[in-house]
Amino acid sequence: MIGILAFGSLLSDCGAEIKCSTERIIDDVETPFPIEFARISQTRGGAPTLVPVKTGGEKVKGKIFCLKSTISLEEAKNILYRREINKVCSGLIYKQPDNEESGKVLIKEDYENFECCEIVVYTDFNECGKENLSPEQLANKAIESVCEAKEGKDGITYLLGVKANGVHTPLMDEYEREIVRQIKQRICAKH
Repeated sequence: MIGILAFGSLLSDCGAEIKCSTERIIDDVETPFPIEFARISQTRGGAPTLVPVKTGGEKVKGKIFCLKSTISLEEAKNILYRREINKVCSGLIYKQPDNEESGKVLIKEDYENFECCEIVVYTDFNECGKENLSPEQLANKAIESVCEAKEGKDGITYLLGVKANGVHTPLMDEYEREIVRQIKQRICAKH
């Protein structure tokens, strides 16, 4: 059985293709790698999003979408890729990007026999597409994304969604406090 590991927005919105391809879901799975807010997503109006990191972060609570036995590894990668680029049901095929291509979606396969799955696929990005951002920078980008992103795709909504799904990273508490502080500061500056 092939599984799709979810640790960010997939937790609350996996998309129609993943949903239809799923046989069962394993909840409360600890990611085998640390996660942190270390990527700026253009599809979210420049908002910070969670990605696997080599330094910082911590393992978080996620879930695995265990796919039906009729779904091949290639198709699992394709449906995850289409979900990540907001092209669900488009028929687009995933092609591994060159290592130098910053910000491109990487669909990785790893962790044989992880949580009863033969193999697990998950989303990552090239290291050059990741940033070490302070809570102040994260908050500023999240607030600014509210005006730039489509409704419900901004950084504050993303943060609230992953928090509601039990995800917690080392930067989250201070990041959230900083959003409140900066919003208060902006409101007070207008009066």
